[in-house]
Amino acid sequence: MRPEFVAFLRSSPSNSAEIRCSDPPVLPHAGRLWDGSVRVNSSVLYYCKEGFYPALGENKSVCTLNGSWSRATLLCREVECGVPPSFPHAVMLWNGVSNVGAEVRYQCVDGFYNAGHEDMCVCTSRGTWSLLHFLCQVVNCSEPRPLPHTQLVWNGSSTLGSVALYECEAGYRSVSTESVSVCGSDSQWSAVQLHCEVYCGPIPVLQNAEVLWENGTVAIYHCVKGYYRHTGSDISVCDTTGRWRVATMRCRELKFSVQSLIVFNEKCLRWRTAAEMQGYKQQYTVVFIGVRDFDPAFSDQRRKVFSSSALHPLVCLNLQPITNYTITVTAQETGDTATVTANTSIPAPPTPEVGYSEVDSHRPTLRLRRAASTLDLICVYQVIVLPVAGVLVFDCGSSRSCGGEYVAAQLQLCKLGVEVNFTLGNREQYGPFYNAPLENGRDYYIILRTVCTWGQARKQSCIIWAKATGAYYATRISALATFGSIGALGFFSTMVYGCCWLWKVHRF
Repeated sequence: MRPEFVAFLRSSPSNSAEIRCSDPPVLPHAGRLWDGSVRVNSSVLYYCKEGFYPALGENKSVCTLNGSWSRATLLCREVECGVPPSFPHAVMLWNGVSNVGAEVRYQCVDGFYNAGHEDMCVCTSRGTWSLLHFLCQVVNCSEPRPLPHTQLVWNGSSTLGSVALYECEAGYRSVSTESVSVCGSDSQWSAVQLHCEVYCGPIPVLQNAEVLWENGTVAIYHCVKGYYRHTGSDISVCDTTGRWRVATMRCRELKFSVQSLIVFNEKCLRWRTAAEMQGYKQQYTVVFIGVRDFDPAFSDQRRKVFSSSALHPLVCLNLQPITNYTITVTAQETGDTATVTANTSIPAPPTPEVGYSEVDSHRPTLRLRRAASTLDLICVYQVIVLPVAGVLVFDCGSSRSCGGEYVAAQLQLCKLGVEVNFTLGNREQYGPFYNAPLENGRDYYIILRTVCTWGQARKQSCIIWAKATGAYYATRISALATFGSIGALGFFSTMVYGCCWLWKVHRF
């Protein structure tokens, strides 16, 4: 009946306080399995920690009615694995400790190598050493591996420390210094960094050619200056037999002379070479120097380089007019030269910008705009007055009067500016010509003639500058071009140099 009484006491808070135990005791090298309850009949289980095992005693403790835990007698002793296992032909590396986690390593003695994949075992919590895949086998490197284009010098031994020597075959040479292989403790021959390349000796020499590029086994040639590749291959190759396959290139002498140099169309050159065939490009240098007798300060010195594979090269130059040139052509490969002279002619002079207008015949002022030129020293403007009456005939290229016209003034271009104003009939002398007043009551055409003269050569161009009117009438003009050209801005079109114009005028 005692338990019931105790239970009654526990359930009646009015008679006494509930019995509780303190925390369960701690055992050496042991852990606890406990839910944290300290009431009567609560229990705690003890277990040995890793690396220890239960040697003897009770592993359970219970909270009793007197508020204390019953005594647990569990004794935990440290796990020991004992002496590690030994292996044939191996040395044990061990510090004598055999508790949990202790390690031991193994190493094969000289002349043997580990054929397994492990060399260490560990003492486990079960008190045994872990399984080890360790096996010492005698070192045997077998036969050294062959290398390309080498000969093996070897006594047949493949044990630890055996030596194999490699040498390049005949016709090859070594490009590295490591040629010895040694049998190692892992049953492998040490690596040899020997590379044998073909060696055919000195690079072949080709007549009239030189080596452009080579690497000891391949050589590329090109012909020396003054020669060209006529036939054959330009590459020599050292083959696997250690012999050169020599290039078959044949170099022939370049005969790019400059012969029969002539000038045509004033600005173009043509000459003949002594080359045997067309297709090989030759580079030429053309130097031309020009001077003018009428302008000592003038000089045109230029140089042109061009290439041509033609047997009769042709080149045209941008030469200045009315210039005496000395032209030299040089073939750069051979250095051969030829010189010729050329004299350029007078071009048709350009007409200035004029604004055609009809003006009063009493001292009208006419205007023009011009561009300066290196030919201004030999060119003039002539102001020509052409009366409008009956049939008008004017020849721009003639100095004779065809229809009563006369020259009122002659102006040197080198003395004029860009803008030119000219007053007609101002009674002044312009060169050998007198600028007479225009006759009242008559109509005139004012023609501006540009004339360039050097020696016996003369070129001119004409343009209608204005019409001076002195009475009211209508005029119809037709022009016949012969030697010169007359242009009217706004009314007439420009024209042909050296024309003869036939003008018919009808008054009504």
